[in-house]
Amino acid sequence: MGSILNTPKNDYSFLNDQTIDCVIGESIKDDSGTAIWERAYYDPFLVQQLCVGLLSMIVNFGVVYYHIIVPVHPKFQLRFARRWGMHIHVLSGLIEIFFGFSYWFVPGSVLSTWATVQCIASFIHCITAYYQAPIVFGVQAFMVPAYVFVVTIKWICAINLLLNPLCYVRSLVLFNILSIYAWVRVFVAT
Repeated sequence: MGSILNTPKNDYSFLNDQTIDCVIGESIKDDSGTAIWERAYYDPFLVQQLCVGLLSMIVNFGVVYYHIIVPVHPKFQLRFARRWGMHIHVLSGLIEIFFGFSYWFVPGSVLSTWATVQCIASFIHCITAYYQAPIVFGVQAFMVPAYVFVVTIKWICAINLLLNPLCYVRSLVLFNILSIYAWVRVFVAT
């Protein structure tokens, strides 16, 4: 093992597939016994993203629990398409949360499959989010553009992960962007 001074930095770039996270992911792609968390390069950016991800996981559980115990607003139930759009949105979001969180713990040999499922769930989640954008809660003049902006960034991050499925930072960033809605729910307290 080399000196810490010789360790490459995790120069995260959208188009760069030679960042340390991609190199490490590529090195274990055929390993059925090694998970990402065992080989990850824990630089300050990654540690920060992991802390946000762990806090977000707690918040996500709270938001899902809230939606289980509190009936949805009638505006999501009035039309058949809105009702099914909401069901598909929630299901794809739950799948994305599961695969995004567990990405760190699965063997390297299934990372590409895990990332692909996370991306497909994210694409479905984005499509249903765009469909719901006109009826978001809050000040419409602010919330609709902000919601569409975040969903578009999420779409871009999902494409990036789909193109680089072995890059663990990209999976974590996509997971954290999904959690923005949960954080909005916490701060708005609705």
